[in-house]
Amino acid sequence: MEQESQVKTKGQQTQDRILDAATELFAKHGFGETSVQMIADAVDLSQSAIFQHYKNKALILSAVRARISASNHTFVDSQMLMTDTADEALEKHCVLNVRWALLNRDLAQIIVLNYYMGMYDPEYRKISKGIVDLGRDRILKYIYAGIREGVYPKAVKPELLAEIIHEHLMGCFIRALASGDGKADLKIIPEKIRLLTQGLLL
Repeated sequence: MEQESQVKTKGQQTQDRILDAATELFAKHGFGETSVQMIADAVDLSQSAIFQHYKNKALILSAVRARISASNHTFVDSQMLMTDTADEALEKHCVLNVRWALLNRDLAQIIVLNYYMGMYDPEYRKISKGIVDLGRDRILKYIYAGIREGVYPKAVKPELLAEIIHEHLMGCFIRALASGDGKADLKIIPEKIRLLTQGLLL
């Protein structure tokens, strides 16, 4: 019974194909330049068949974004250890996010694209803010843990420190994606995070 419940229905398989195609097209052309017809052509379906699964293109993007979050969180969280101290976990979180971007360039490019589109479109601005808030809150969790563990003094300003580290992480993220060879110096990231946290923003 358990194996049967894990088997995807034909409709779920079609949705996966639609999201696979949409992800590739959004990453290559951007959301505005990707039409529903382009997605339909990529999966050999009609537009009406696409709309049976997703009522509009915005809902397709929303589903792609949920997929991106799930992929990122699964990758990062699966490599965290219960024995990691708060500062070790924070450094690993930052390194693993950049590593995930290098391994999943299409997905990572859509995150960056959301930031870019946020400069021009209020709807994208909301999406970008949601991504920023989620990323900062995940970092904030490690900083609060560090305060409890005595790694950071209680006088530290957690929200400000989380915001600065998240901004630095996004810079590393974009720089890694922009590198022509698809590589990044991941070893230097923990050193940079330590420099930020040792300032401690009292």
